[in-house]
Amino acid sequence: MPESAKETCRNWFFKIASIRELLPRFYVETAILQCYSFLTTNEYSQAFMRLAVMVRGIGDPLVAAYARCYLCRVGVLVAPSIRDHLMPCFDDLLLTFTGQVICLSFGTVCLIITQ
Repeated sequence: MPESAKETCRNWFFKIASIRELLPRFYVETAILQCYSFLTTNEYSQAFMRLAVMVRGIGDPLVAAYARCYLCRVGVLVAPSIRDHLMPCFDDLLLTFTGQVICLSFGTVCLIITQ
């Protein structure tokens, strides 16, 4: 990989990191995650975990759920062997809706009542 390509890629990620709003920064960085291959291949796991933690700052539960799903989808497409970020995203999704949804289990049937 040419050094100029690495430097250009690094500069773009620095520019994206300077975006102040959380949602645009998250979606732009997630959209170009495949460009991490210009830098190194072992940075995918760290980037996925950082983005998974970043989603916790989104206040709207529905928007946060969609962002987690998008991150998981992009992660599986970009680096299918790396799955470290999937369980934290799922756990955060469950924690987000724990206070909003009550699930009553009756054998195999699950009744969901929203508060």
